[in-house]
Amino acid sequence: MKFTGRIAVLLPIVSSRKLTSHLVLGKEKPFVDFIESCRRHPFADYHPDIRVYACHYQAEKFCGDIYEKLTFDEPEHIRKAVTKRRAEFLAGRIAAMVALESLDAREVGVATGTHRNPIWPQGYLGSISHTSERALAVVAPEGSVTYVGIDHEAMIPMNVATKIAPQILNSDEMQLYYQLSIDFDQFCTIVFSVKESVFKAIYPKVERYINFSEARVTQICVEKQRFELELCSTLLRDELPAGKVFHGCLLIYAHSITTLICMH
Repeated sequence: MKFTGRIAVLLPIVSSRKLTSHLVLGKEKPFVDFIESCRRHPFADYHPDIRVYACHYQAEKFCGDIYEKLTFDEPEHIRKAVTKRRAEFLAGRIAAMVALESLDAREVGVATGTHRNPIWPQGYLGSISHTSERALAVVAPEGSVTYVGIDHEAMIPMNVATKIAPQILNSDEMQLYYQLSIDFDQFCTIVFSVKESVFKAIYPKVERYINFSEARVTQICVEKQRFELELCSTLLRDELPAGKVFHGCLLIYAHSITTLICMH
């Protein structure tokens, strides 16, 4: 897992106030082929101060020429990557920029830190996630929330879930699974996604990687689309002690799971 936070040294991809969202939402070139849609996500209703947008994109339609219409360049480490990675990176940044614009942010560019993590404009918190066809971003003004993290995962295949379960789940979580009426692959995907969202949300505070064993999912309510997670170890003595509880929401689709943490 890679969870990174605010790093002082930035890579040069910060954009200006000029934004591409009018091109995205207006279905103009060069986005008409690459970006199928960029819409407000239902998670935006979870908290009045957050903005959540989802971009549906076609990775095979990505081309480097798209950047000619943008106000920032493609980072070198991304430009050297395979097309899939280049496409998901850009889709995620576009979702983030649209979310920032909806908050009337003066700066809507999302820089990249030395650990290749998103660096948000001053005064804002955020998180980005993506699968092969969809990218999501959540943004909130600093002060309105303390922790914000989003994750979108394709459903883990059953054969993979059984292999990686010992790395993801502890004994308490296995007991939780037996209390629920959901398939094991779905359960593993939910737990994985919940922990990803929480770890993204707390990384700016702890600035270190978090192990799956340092947190446990204690509740999953499919009907209410809610979950609860508890820290198993102290990450920060005063702010993130063992036993601290995080609440969030989830959406279960046929082939994917989306989770969100947004709280003080």
